[in-house]
Amino acid sequence: MDEGQPAGRHRGRNAAGRPSWPTLVAVPALTGALVVGLLHVGGWVAPVGLLVVVGLLVAAMRWVGDELTTSHLREERMRVMIDSLPDTFVLVVDTGLRFVDASGSFPAALDWAGSDLVGRSVTDVIEPRDDDRWLTGWRAAVAGEHVHFDSKGARSGRFIDVDIAPLRHRDGQIVGAMAVVRDINDRRVAAEALMIERTRAQAAFDAAPFGVTVIDPTTQTWLAVNEGMGRLLGYPTEELIGQRVYDFSHPDDLGIGAGSVEELLAVGDVQTIEKRYLRSDGSVLWARVSARVRQVDGEPTLVIAHTEDITEQREAEAALARSESRARTVLSALHEGIIVRDGESRVIEWNDALLEMVMLTPAQLLGEAPVPEGWRIVHPTGETMRRGDHPDTQVASDGKPRIGVPLGIARPGLPTRWFRVNAVPLDAMNGSNGIITSFVEETERLAAEREVELARDRFTALVEHSNDLVSVLVPGSDRFTYASPAWDRMLGWDPTTLDLDGLASAIHPDDLTVAVDTMLDVIAEPGRTRTFVMRVLHADGTWRYLGTTCTNLVDNEAIGGVVVNSNDVTEQVLAAAELADMAMHDGLTGLPNRRLVLDRISQALEEQRRTDTTVAVLFLDLDDFKGVNDAYGHAAGDQLLVTVGKRLSDSVRSMDTVGRIGGDEFVIVAMLRELDGAASIARHIEDALDEPIDLGPNRLVQTRASIGVVASRPDRPRTADEMLAEADSAMYEVKRRRRHLRAVT
Repeated sequence: MDEGQPAGRHRGRNAAGRPSWPTLVAVPALTGALVVGLLHVGGWVAPVGLLVVVGLLVAAMRWVGDELTTSHLREERMRVMIDSLPDTFVLVVDTGLRFVDASGSFPAALDWAGSDLVGRSVTDVIEPRDDDRWLTGWRAAVAGEHVHFDSKGARSGRFIDVDIAPLRHRDGQIVGAMAVVRDINDRRVAAEALMIERTRAQAAFDAAPFGVTVIDPTTQTWLAVNEGMGRLLGYPTEELIGQRVYDFSHPDDLGIGAGSVEELLAVGDVQTIEKRYLRSDGSVLWARVSARVRQVDGEPTLVIAHTEDITEQREAEAALARSESRARTVLSALHEGIIVRDGESRVIEWNDALLEMVMLTPAQLLGEAPVPEGWRIVHPTGETMRRGDHPDTQVASDGKPRIGVPLGIARPGLPTRWFRVNAVPLDAMNGSNGIITSFVEETERLAAEREVELARDRFTALVEHSNDLVSVLVPGSDRFTYASPAWDRMLGWDPTTLDLDGLASAIHPDDLTVAVDTMLDVIAEPGRTRTFVMRVLHADGTWRYLGTTCTNLVDNEAIGGVVVNSNDVTEQVLAAAELADMAMHDGLTGLPNRRLVLDRISQALEEQRRTDTTVAVLFLDLDDFKGVNDAYGHAAGDQLLVTVGKRLSDSVRSMDTVGRIGGDEFVIVAMLRELDGAASIARHIEDALDEPIDLGPNRLVQTRASIGVVASRPDRPRTADEMLAEADSAMYEVKRRRRHLRAVT
């Protein structure tokens, strides 16, 4: 036995004492060669033949010995190499599918013992629970095929890699088959774990609610794009991959980017910018982009960018800026004086009208320069008003608004200007300290109302930050899991007892259907948001308008319900209705103004086309109204106009429209069945104006009016403007005739 040779294994023989597979191949081949040589030599001269045969035999024996020695060395070298491979095993069978060798570190994944295989038949070793590809693989290999498959040990449960190939003699004849078996369980488990991790990472990449992209730092093209980015831009992700980033940028933002790779590396962290993209439909996407460079061995390999849609935020900021700009523009254009003080009574804002009204410069208003000598604020009696009596001082003292305070601004050499002043604490509207004070001249009462409305618009942003009613309703339940304390402050309700039935019973009947339908619509879909306005009964019995927003956050673990936010918009709703009414009516008489009169004429003409009636427009102008103003003053003239408006309204039918379109001009719009009905209306008007009008002591005024009448029939259609113009012309013709009559008389 040679040194270093495994026990029980001999040169040319395996562990069972049989010749090893190299010997089995080599010896028969050499023996056959010698026999053939001997037969051929038999035909020669005996001595020579004998000598040759002996020589050939010796040479053959030496060759066989050398070949067996060389084969043994090769076999041992191969066996050492195989034994050194971790988790690797080699099996060899002959053509009868009997194991003739088993070498290597027998893997734990293989369910057979290597020392028990040699000499046994494959069919005896393989059990029914083993992978049937073992048997079919051996059979295919001895038939000349190469077989490869992965298997899992029936008993060990570990994964192995099996490669079975035919063994051929030098002459090409198949003498058996050899299988190389490797234990790949750890690698297979690691690969499956890596695949799971990659799958999870890809799922997170695709499911991210924001845009995630991977960018080539050299070409600035997208290497990978998730579904979120596709939704933001409105493109399928496959259309974006390979495209240049800047091809989708807004033309005005081409110079705005996350910077070069060098710049990103210099920052050393995430760089964030805001820019615009163009969506597939042409709309603009405002985005916040955060980018970071990934490096390998110090070289930038890719840029990872997160893109967040901030379009609504940018639009809201732009709307707020426009609103503030409009507020400042409106404030500067107002004819009423406005001054705003902070919690320390320092002046922080005013308009030009205030400076003109109080006759001060900005420096004087701010206290940076002395007021003009003799300038003072006075009571209606003319006495100087003490600082403690000023409306804003009183508001700062007790926090209570002062409305309609009469006062004057006096300055030597100039007439005293009289105002009614409103001073209101800002915390009554927006929770901040300060006072807003408005100055309205007595003769500008209507303008003062408009100014209050505009002032309210100016502080809309502040009102939006007032306390909201916040509550959370769990679908399927009639109780709120949360109700903020503002329910008590705003509506006088106990938030701890708030339930769905109680809220429904307090909603105005006309708004209940809208409220219920909106809530059901929101509950039907997680994440859905709806907004509406409803009237809710206050604890004091009054109705309050609530601007309400419902958001379904059932899927949010921290909320688990529908969030209902409401804020009191009563003042806004009522003010809007009041403003709409003011826009359509004359401020002095309360009658419809020109705009509303033209609308009534248009409605009458539309009705005429359906009913075949006559539309009559009477244009009335008071005679010698200027004389009343000159003789008794504008206040008396205003009283005369109010009285005339009332008499006109009393002298026509309730379905007719009486309006004042300016100065001493009035218009009556009527729908008549007959044309001569307009003349009857004119006579009623003249009769109503025959009675003198009492404007005060010794001021009994007899007034008359010139009336122009125009009527429209369906066969001659006119517009509202045309009819009003024709009636105006007819009135002036009547007035001209009266003047001519006076001149002749």
